[in-house]
Amino acid sequence: MIPNLNTNIESIMLGGLIIPVKTNLLAHVTTFENGKAKNLLVDVNESDQVTDWFPTSGTVFNADQATLNRQPIYTQSAINGYPALNFNGSTNLLNFGPIFDPSAKNFTIFAVVQLNSNAAVKTIISQVAINESLLDTDDDSDWRSTIGAGNTLGGSFTTNPTILTLKKYENQFDGTDLTVYINGVAGTPRTVTPNSNTADWIIGSRNTSGGSPVDGFIGEIAIYDRDLADSEQKQVEADYLSPKWGIALV
Repeated sequence: MIPNLNTNIESIMLGGLIIPVKTNLLAHVTTFENGKAKNLLVDVNESDQVTDWFPTSGTVFNADQATLNRQPIYTQSAINGYPALNFNGSTNLLNFGPIFDPSAKNFTIFAVVQLNSNAAVKTIISQVAINESLLDTDDDSDWRSTIGAGNTLGGSFTTNPTILTLKKYENQFDGTDLTVYINGVAGTPRTVTPNSNTADWIIGSRNTSGGSPVDGFIGEIAIYDRDLADSEQKQVEADYLSPKWGIALV
């Protein structure tokens, strides 16, 4: 069989590690491709403040922050020695824009993170208007999602590098379910009815005032406006994120 030339060239250019599922990939930001810092506003150096986190090819949503004291810091050796953005646990956050209304669509979200602690709630990604977290930690040592008026628990929090996955999908028995996965392992699904919300998505905080801020590193976020098939989810986790970031799946 003759390989797809475009895919083959792209794989070589990016060190063989490109995100393998692109259908309905609306937003994708990452701190490095092929071992180099890319997708940022300029060629960044250690400890530079980041104003824009540009999207990868084929997606349109960038994450930005114009206010100086709210800009995360670029760190060259962070998650398993790879570059990531350092959020200070106080004021740092990025605005992702109004990607879509999570009540109107199923979705799948991936995030690569390493937090310093969960002594208080730490929000990876949220929406402004409803003040709910799509992905965060609670102060009871769990990863979770709080959309849909309750807690969807994923598993125990650790300070190790972590691949988080959040998926909203249709369950043939009881309606719309939400599941948080930790390094490929599913938490307890919960039936949810998310609030309608077309407001901006936020990285690193629950709202624009800096509530429940992240204390630690975020290296990559990918957002799909559909529920990926299990086989597609495993492709993203096992064939892309795990080898790229050196994070073992369980």
